[in-house]
Amino acid sequence: MKVRLREIRMADLEFLNGVRNQYNVSKSLNLFLPQSIEKEIDWLRYDRESQVHFLIERVDESLSRVGQVSLVNFAHRDKKAELTIFLSEGCWGKGYGSISTKIMIHYGFTQLNLNKISLYCYELNKNAKRMYESIGFVREGTIREFIFKDGKYLDAFYYGMLRKEFDKQVWAESIKHPLEYEGCG
Repeated sequence: MKVRLREIRMADLEFLNGVRNQYNVSKSLNLFLPQSIEKEIDWLRYDRESQVHFLIERVDESLSRVGQVSLVNFAHRDKKAELTIFLSEGCWGKGYGSISTKIMIHYGFTQLNLNKISLYCYELNKNAKRMYESIGFVREGTIREFIFKDGKYLDAFYYGMLRKEFDKQVWAESIKHPLEYEGCG
């Protein structure tokens, strides 16, 4: 399996908008349906000094778009940022989320010189919690009633990984190129 992260282009916006508007995808995002394509275009044109966004792409016989992974809310003095990721529902459970998260973490620590990468995961997203923990994220706390979704307030779990924890991850050695992974899953 070969996965790469690349810049987001105008031609990708219709795909990303469609994925963001998938109900099961949006349940795990801090946004509400529907998102217009015009809003996506404005987002792409916006000056994003404190954000890094990549399209996740499967590379095989034909290129296939999978989702988006980002580092946002940079605190430059403290050398930290938050990770966000979403995948098209048809790509869930195939390893793309784990691989893309690893590539982005690797990029954040080795190319952007971050000291900490954190993320929020809603309590109902059990698969994501398992994945983040298997990669090496540490659950640092619970934020009670963090967001209102589907008629109720949901808790969010706050996870973090420090550079010194990343340096101990065996999987980090499998990433030879800053934005690509090629392996067997």
